Amino acid sequence: MSLPKLTIQSYTMTIPSSGKKVKFRPFLSKEEKILMMVKQSSNSEEILSSVREIVDVCTYQKLDTKQLALFDLEYIFLQLRAKSVGEVIEIDMKCINEVDKIIPAVEGGGDTQTIKKPCGGVIPFVINIEDIKVNVPEGHTKTISLENDIGITMRYPSVDDVEMLEANKDDDIEIIFNLIESIYDKDQIYDVADTSKEELQEFVDNLSTKLIEKIRKEFFYTMPTLSHTIKYKCAACGVDGEYTFSGINDFF
Repeated sequence: MSLPKLTIQSYTMTIPSSGKKVKFRPFLSKEEKILMMVKQSSNSEEILSSVREIVDVCTYQKLDTKQLALFDLEYIFLQLRAKSVGEVIEIDMKCINEVDKIIPAVEGGGDTQTIKKPCGGVIPFVINIEDIKVNVPEGHTKTISLENDIGITMRYPSVDDVEMLEANKDDDIEIIFNLIESIYDKDQIYDVADTSKEELQEFVDNLSTKLIEKIRKEFFYTMPTLSHTIKYKCAACGVDGEYTFSGINDFF
């Protein structure tokens, strides 16, 4: 005797960076178990790896999730979460506004002191996933003109690049080397996948300081991010402020 089969509804979403439509399904109990374990982790690489695994399964393995831009991966995960758990995320944050704290005088000597400390009041945030977008700053581009009809096209960092980015956080040139997708001139486009590391290294080594800064400004400094800004008022200290949730860890 066979047990009845439950219906698993499918949905469609659009990937922000490419505009490609992808079919997906909500989390099932087996994915929920993975999430429950990951929520207890403080290791960002472990969290991203688990998110990638869940996105891969829930999009029917139709995406190369190892090569997805991080902000695409985060966006897809939130869409899965919306259809699986609900469209509302409730998050409590502690107020970091500096307020005066009075330190009483010690009996027998010393004066009362006033010091600055974070308020620490709990601020409840309610976020609708539909309001969370991938924000692309004005002037951002993946294709950067260098000189004499020569330019480069960059690719967005993926899950597989996290370790590389961390290891080279103070070495922009190495990061550029790893994230160049193609090089072009007036005659053709040269895919780095078909180029030797030695040739690519020589090309990058010949970038002037001015061109490196151009790449930073047009690509790295304006990288798209999954973010959402909310204004709040702290009930404890009365301060008005705003907080920007950014990246999967803030929404997890």
